Amino acid sequence: MCFKKGDYVVKGNDGVCLIDDVVEKAESGITYYMMHSIRDESEKIFLPLENEDKIRPVLSEEDAIKLLNSARDLNDIEIPKERISADKYDKIISKMDVETLLRTILTAKKRINSKSQKGKKSTVDEHFLSLAKSRLSDEIAISLNIEKREAIMKIDAI
Repeated sequence: MCFKKGDYVVKGNDGVCLIDDVVEKAESGITYYMMHSIRDESEKIFLPLENEDKIRPVLSEEDAIKLLNSARDLNDIEIPKERISADKYDKIISKMDVETLLRTILTAKKRINSKSQKGKKSTVDEHFLSLAKSRLSDEIAISLNIEKREAIMKIDAI
């Protein structure tokens, strides 16, 4: 068991979660992480310890700073066609990789600006920009011990 009560972790589409407890269910004898997403404290998430590879620790403060400072050096997400499907964005975002989230944000911003200059709107890019920014800002806020709005400002400044 790598994590304990009070640890923040990242779990796929649930995003940043706080581990509330480690419990064993008597009927099954299986030990679970009991956690909740920081976006919805009312929803309890149970993850068997044997599926611990489905979560990772949030970034350290040092790693969060390095990530933000490295943003200008990151490459865009490769998009083979002009149009990107919601499924592709969803797969990219659900990987739980912060560098990929940041690359998604940078790519979506460029695509939105490019389409805007042509008088077009890109609702798919806008939706996933918002989603990726929300996921990344949750983690940056926890890592740097700042408010989410401050984390969003740091991401917007890139």
